[in-house]
Amino acid sequence: DRKPREGSVPRLGLRYLEAGTGDPVLLLHGWAAFKEIWWGTLRAIAPRHHGVALEWPGHGGSPVIDEVRGLSDLADLAAQSCAALGLSRVTVVGHS
Repeated sequence: DRKPREGSVPRLGLRYLEAGTGDPVLLLHGWAAFKEIWWGTLRAIAPRHHGVALEWPGHGGSPVIDEVRGLSDLADLAAQSCAALGLSRVTVVGHS
């Protein structure tokens, strides 16, 4: 299915869009953006990859997480999100 579906990461509440099947690709938006910037990319990679566009805390529909203070905290959140969603050995794509 190439149409992205929306979900929420268990326990963290971070919002995400996902589409496709195959090897997982985690898409990370830049600061002050939102998960929907990856809509076209998700559709394009869906035939061969399982794309997941994560939305950072305090952006779009994702809750603020007060403990997030820097890049290492964001990296930890990305890893926790992958684990919660059952994603392993992901390719990470980001933009800022």
